[in-house]
Order: sequence, then structure tokens, then C-alpha cells
Amino acid sequence: MTTTRSFVKDVVGRAAFQVLSVVKGLVVLPLVARAYGASGYGIWTQISITVALAAPLVSLRLNEAVVRYLSGIEPGTRRGRAFFTTIIVTWGLSVVLLIVGVLTVRGVSVAMFDDPGLTRYAFLALGMLVVSVSYSMATAYYRATSRISVNTFLNTIETLAVLAAVFGIAGWMKGSLDVVLLALIGIDVVLSAGCLIDIARREGGFGLSREWIGKFLRYSLPLIPTVALYWVVSSSDRFVIVHFRGLDQAGVYSAVYRATQIIKILVHPLAFVLLPTMAALWEKRREEVALGFLSKALQWYLFAAIPAVAGLAAIGSPLVRLLGGGGDFAVSTGLVVLLAAAELFVGVYQLWVYVLYVKERNPILILFFAVAATLNLGGNLLLVPRIGILGAAWTTFLAYAVQAALVVSYARRLVDVRFPVSIVLRMCVAAGGVYLAAWAVPGTGWGDLVVRIVAGIGAYAFLAFALRIVRRDDLAPLVEWMRRRGGRS
Repeated sequence: MTTTRSFVKDVVGRAAFQVLSVVKGLVVLPLVARAYGASGYGIWTQISITVALAAPLVSLRLNEAVVRYLSGIEPGTRRGRAFFTTIIVTWGLSVVLLIVGVLTVRGVSVAMFDDPGLTRYAFLALGMLVVSVSYSMATAYYRATSRISVNTFLNTIETLAVLAAVFGIAGWMKGSLDVVLLALIGIDVVLSAGCLIDIARREGGFGLSREWIGKFLRYSLPLIPTVALYWVVSSSDRFVIVHFRGLDQAGVYSAVYRATQIIKILVHPLAFVLLPTMAALWEKRREEVALGFLSKALQWYLFAAIPAVAGLAAIGSPLVRLLGGGGDFAVSTGLVVLLAAAELFVGVYQLWVYVLYVKERNPILILFFAVAATLNLGGNLLLVPRIGILGAAWTTFLAYAVQAALVVSYARRLVDVRFPVSIVLRMCVAAGGVYLAAWAVPGTGWGDLVVRIVAGIGAYAFLAFALRIVRRDDLAPLVEWMRRRGGRS
């Protein structure tokens, strides 16, 4: 049975991994940028966002169906067959994709990099896509069966392996970007194979069945258009920048995007644990308990995300320049603030959208994403040629804000989630204190930024208690979990 204590335990464990994941991104950025230049980092990010678009299309979003329904199938041969049938479907689509990709590789290279001479990177992107689909399907099994710690362990191993590969090849051996990408493909191949062997052992062997695939597809297929539209909202700006401003500017913009992804530390652990928790409770007709978890997750997220945006407003510009390694990565504070605020809205969307998932109202998301995607793509095509990457930041901010507003307003029509708006207003006031504290400390070096971060955290901690944003009761589940951990030690 899901309890607040187990929920907190899984969230804390996932948060530790998410910190590592963000650290990976912040370490990879300077390593790749310094080894291969802004253009090399632009190639790196173009491959990443292309895989992010195509992977859900190739998987048919069946990984989401696995998370939604697999926990409701009894363990053993029947559940194993349901899972492995989804894997076979995605492998079949992967083969088709590889054939089409090989036949049209020059066109793919032009679409990704605006350069027909970079076909080798297009081939590597295809390879990364295929293995990433298998890996995401395999890890979805552990998430669906409430083995969050196993999933987190696997993701941690992958992250550490990627860091080691990039540091060893790009930083130490001075190898080519091609070799780095081949190493990443090899890491996912090994991890995927290990996962599938373990799953077959747990579920009594490998088998196929058509019993559940129909239900899985009815759930996942309506999500596919939302993936394409969501990609337009989240990543098409990089393609527009590449074609109008070049790979260098795409690399700089992606560096800012990477720095603001710090906010993902705050929402990803909550969202990752919240969906299987809500889905399991919903299947047991315990809707009120599920919505209680959603309400708490929203409060915890905004409590951390709002001051994080204020902190990035104060230190984001020098942070990006330090990560990029020089003047090529000099950016305005406005650019950082817009993308940080956009990420805050992404987190709000990620938590509220689970109401639509458990209520099986997925098709309406197509309309919501279509609105946001039209705003984003149209704004990028209009503004990027005129004002560059700042125009991309403005359209990203507006698109994410509209997307979150649409999902929240619709979800509130379906369920009643208690949420104290007055606390959010107090969080905003306290966030102002964070900005002032971090801004008041001079200096732009690494040591100076650490001092400014500590000053901001200290100011927020004081104001959070002074304004009664946090009370002792709010910390009780975390304190209880830490006490139990200490007792086992």
C-alpha cells in the first residue's frame, strides 16, 4: 500500500539521482564546448533533441501505457507476456526507422544540422534513437511495478557511465565527438540487455500475448500527436535557430537551456513517483488519497521552484559564461529569466497533467499542445530572424505558460484539488528576498557564485519560516523518513 512515508522515500531517492543528472549536464556542457567548440555543442544538442522527438514516436508511447496499466496485471507469465509484446512492437518499428533513415540520411543531416556533409552524425543519431527506445521501455517496467529504487539505480549507473565516457574520451583522450557518441550507444545497449534478462527472470521467462496490447495501444496512441506537438513547443526553437542563426547560436541557446534545467531537479522526482502512485490508487478507487498526493507534490514543487527562478535571475548569466568557458557564451539576464520561468511552467504542467492521465482524458491534450505549438513555432519563425535567441526565449516562455494554463484549468474541472493560493503568493515574496540576497554579493567567479547561492538559500529559509510558508507539520514525513534511515544505519 502506498503511504506518505514510502512516497517521500522514493521522491528523495529520485531527487538524489536528478541532482546527479543535472550535474552531468553541467559537466558535459563545458567538456563538449571546450573540446569541440560551440558548433560541436550545437551538434550534440541537435542529436539530443532529435532523439527526444523521435523516441516517443517509435515507442508509440507504450512506455507510458506500461506505467499506467502493468501494475494492475498479476505478476508472472501473464504480466511478462504483456510487457514483452510491447517491446517486440517497438523493435519492429525501430527496424523500419533504420531502413528509412539510411535511405534518406542526407536529408536527415540537412534537417538536423543544415549541412549535408554531417551524415555520420545523422547515422549516429539513428543508432542512439534505437537503443534509447529499448532502454526507456525496459526501465518503464521497474517504474510500473513500484521498483522505483531499481529504476533510479539503473539511471544512476547510466549517468555515471556517460560522465566517464565524455570525460575520458573528450576531456582526457581528446578523442572525436563520433567516438563519444558511439560510447553512449554502447552504454545503453549493455544496460538494456541486462534489464531485459532480469525482467524475463522475474516474470518467468520471455513470451508474447495479444491480450493486453490492444488496451495499451488505445491508451498510448492518442498520446503520440501530443509528443510531436510537445516537441515543437520544447525543441523546435533549436532547429529554427540553426537554420536562421547557425550552430554556434544554437549551442549558446542550448547552454542557457541546460543551466535552467536545474529546475528539473525539483519537479522530476515528484513527477516520476507521482504517476505510478496516483495510477495505483486510482485503480483501487482511492481517488481522494491520490489527489492528496498531487496537492502535496504541487506545494513542494512550487516551494522550491519559485525561489530557484529568482536565484537564476541573479546568477544565471555569469553561470552560463563560466560553463561555456568564455565570451562565446555571454548571454543577457533576460534570456536566462525567460527560460527559467518557462521551466517553472513546465513543472506545473507535468504534475497537473496526471489528472488527465488517470481520468483517461488524454485526447484533449492534442488540442492543448496544438495551441502551444502553433504559438511557439509561429513566434520563433517571426522573432528569431529579427532578434535572435532572445526571440526564441520569449516564445518558449509564452508557449509553456499557455500550455500549463490550459491543462490546469481543464484538470480543475475534473477534480477538486485543495491548493492554498495565499501560500504561493508568500513564496513569491520570499523569492524576492532570494534575488536581493544573491544580487547583493559581488563577483562572478565560481567561488563568488557559491557564496551568492548560499546567501539566497539562507534568505529564503529565514523568510519561509517568518512568512509561515513552512510549518513543522509539513516537514513531518521527511523527518520521519530520515529518522528511520538513521535508525537502520
